[in-house]
Amino acid sequence: MKINEKDYEEYIRLKRKEELRKYAYDFWDYLSRNIYILQSKYPPIIFTEKYIKDENGGVTTGVTSTYDSGNGNQICYIIITVKDEILDENIQGTIRHEILHLVLRYHGLKSDDNCAIFKILCENFDGGFYGCLDEVEEAIYNHSCSYINKAIDQVKRSNNIKMLNLKMLINEIGNVKYDALDKLNQLFHSINVLCEVIDMNSKTNL
Repeated sequence: MKINEKDYEEYIRLKRKEELRKYAYDFWDYLSRNIYILQSKYPPIIFTEKYIKDENGGVTTGVTSTYDSGNGNQICYIIITVKDEILDENIQGTIRHEILHLVLRYHGLKSDDNCAIFKILCENFDGGFYGCLDEVEEAIYNHSCSYINKAIDQVKRSNNIKMLNLKMLINEIGNVKYDALDKLNQLFHSINVLCEVIDMNSKTNL
């Protein structure tokens, strides 16, 4: 039985979306196994063939949204645009970008485009950072970037003990309470203590 052209085009569109969904699931699984243990097995992701309105009234190809489920719980999910004129590699970059947003949001951390921890993670996982850091976030980034890069490198080559160190470091750098310059001494002290532990672990076989 021959497949007509319309049905074949629909098959190709669905196949592409499923391949991109698998890419998203694989990236989520990689982060969960190697960087930051995640509670859900798969990321909540929706693919659409329409461009998406962003919070500023413009259009975008990816967004992490939240809605109230009605029982007091907020549910986060990702929407990704899939269109013929957008290359798969660009869509994959958008998927990584939005998944990093979602991971931080799931853990109650700073998660917008303009925070230091998001910039650091985007730089490590090719998430396409395009935000702009304010004075506070720039100070956090400058102090912590090299430390967290080292911790991520250790985890990629090591085990769950070092993964725990990295998780604590991410939690501290992304903590929403550090939102003013006069609060950063406390943050920097915590980062330095954690990094002393990470440095010690780097000299062992733990």
